[in-house]
Amino acid sequence: MVAPTPRLTLSINPSVDSSADVHEFSLVEGNVFIGASSRVSPGTAVTADQGASVKVGAHCHLLPGVTIEGTAGAQVVNTAGAGSEMASVCVGDRTIVAHKSLIHSPAFIGQDCFIGFRSTVFNARLGDGCIVLMHALVQDVEIPPGRCVPSGSVITSQHQANQLPTVRPEDLEFAKEVMGASAQGASQSFKSPSSDSRG
Repeated sequence: MVAPTPRLTLSINPSVDSSADVHEFSLVEGNVFIGASSRVSPGTAVTADQGASVKVGAHCHLLPGVTIEGTAGAQVVNTAGAGSEMASVCVGDRTIVAHKSLIHSPAFIGQDCFIGFRSTVFNARLGDGCIVLMHALVQDVEIPPGRCVPSGSVITSQHQANQLPTVRPEDLEFAKEVMGASAQGASQSFKSPSSDSRG
């Protein structure tokens, strides 16, 4: 019988804000930062391999079964807040990632975004206020702020990304329903991107 290969020892431990709620049945390991008042639900994994980093902003909610994985290699510029920094995965403030979604580096998710059930974001950048609905793939593109990725979409070219519709009020209502009572704090701050100036 062959013994299982042990995981590599990671030299950097996670940094979790004291006000964040990380469930005991979740996995957070490596160079991972979890911001103030964020919630990591049971069955969720947020990991950064050796040489990688993951930044999760304030008031974020990672619902059950979410996987966020940072691997060494390409990184994104985190432009949220003061200054800028590099990371393998950045998740902006007040963003909700719904059940069994996958975010794999390199990836940048802006502020006030919603990633729907079983959707995948890989090698992509989403502007502030984007909504990705259910069972969608977003890969190798940059989504402009305030756009909606419809359920079942496969967005793998910049032309497709540029043609996406803007977020509608009913999309915002759907996102708030998914958050439910368990994400009440984020729901209060989740706002329409149309209320922001996007240039």
